[in-house]
Amino acid sequence: MFDLSIGFGAVDNPELDDWTEVEIAGRRVLRGVQAMVMQTEHARGIPYIYDVGDLHFGVVTDDEAWANEAVGLLPPSSAEQDAILTADSSDLG
Repeated sequence: MFDLSIGFGAVDNPELDDWTEVEIAGRRVLRGVQAMVMQTEHARGIPYIYDVGDLHFGVVTDDEAWANEAVGLLPPSSAEQDAILTADSSDLG
């Protein structure tokens, strides 16, 4: 799955079943639980993982509004990019 020990200071390496798929900022992300991350001054809260192709973006926060904002600023997924291109090409008419 994901090696959260890099950058997050994780206490374990959770399996896929330990994650919940949720929608944040109109994007499908995986949300973990607080116990997955060693709570420190640098990483406090719940981990969120957002995939864009081969890239995995991680956000750890105890503020869901901030998670929503942060995930919304990340690059769009391939599916989102395809939808944008399709909408743009239909405007060319």
